Amino acid sequence: MKTGRAQIAWRKFKKNRASFVGGGILVIVILMALFAPVIAPEGRIEIDLTSTKLPPGPDHLFGTDSLGRDVAAYIIWGARTSLMVAATALLLEILLAVAVGAIAGYYRGIVDDILMRITDVILVLPTIVLLVVIVSMFKVRSLFLIAAAMAITSWPWMARVVRSDFLSLREQPFVEAARSLGASDFAIVARHILPNALSSIIVLGTIDIAWFILYQATLTFLGLGDPVAVSWGSLISRGRNYLGVAWWISTFPGLAIFIVTLACNLLGDGLRDAFDVKTRV
Repeated sequence: MKTGRAQIAWRKFKKNRASFVGGGILVIVILMALFAPVIAPEGRIEIDLTSTKLPPGPDHLFGTDSLGRDVAAYIIWGARTSLMVAATALLLEILLAVAVGAIAGYYRGIVDDILMRITDVILVLPTIVLLVVIVSMFKVRSLFLIAAAMAITSWPWMARVVRSDFLSLREQPFVEAARSLGASDFAIVARHILPNALSSIIVLGTIDIAWFILYQATLTFLGLGDPVAVSWGSLISRGRNYLGVAWWISTFPGLAIFIVTLACNLLGDGLRDAFDVKTRV
């Protein structure tokens, strides 16, 4: 019996232990964010000036910050913020990238030239600088605004990959067969080409989540984040003034960012190898 592509990919993915670890870490972080109210009641991230800058101990696993808030609880709630922003940015990025890449790759010609020149213009600009400029234009900075800005500055990379996949897939026999049967362009793209390009989108999306988490933390560290949101970047920014006397305030949220971004990259590498038809099972 012929083995399906999904089964082959899963078989190859299981052999990559590093990716399995990365995926496991992400599952734990997601569960931690979902059950934050249970794991770390909101009372533990409220200001308590009688417990400021307490070192890590039994009562406060990662210590407390300059306002007396439990650092461990803050990290758990910060995970919810980071994952929500990253997921929103990824969804918007996929919508933009797939729309541009699919149109350019399927229709080619002048449409392809115009869309790719626009893509090239955005690609030559430093992402973080462009991101800072866009966010700085708004006086009120919500989490959705930050996610939208990250998607706007990041979609060209994915769009180029989607375009490349569409250029290749549009010439395949199954597409020619669908076209000869009178299928519309939309039906061909949605039913035949896009499903075969999903593997590239999934791999890039997994890696981009890591970048979105880093971007969101960077913006918050620079004072350009949502001022009322619980964020890893804000805790790192607040703790930098106390590195000599309370190193844990910045260290632990920094480690959280490092671990989550590393997990995303490990998972992305494993998915890339699993979907690569040139690698052996």
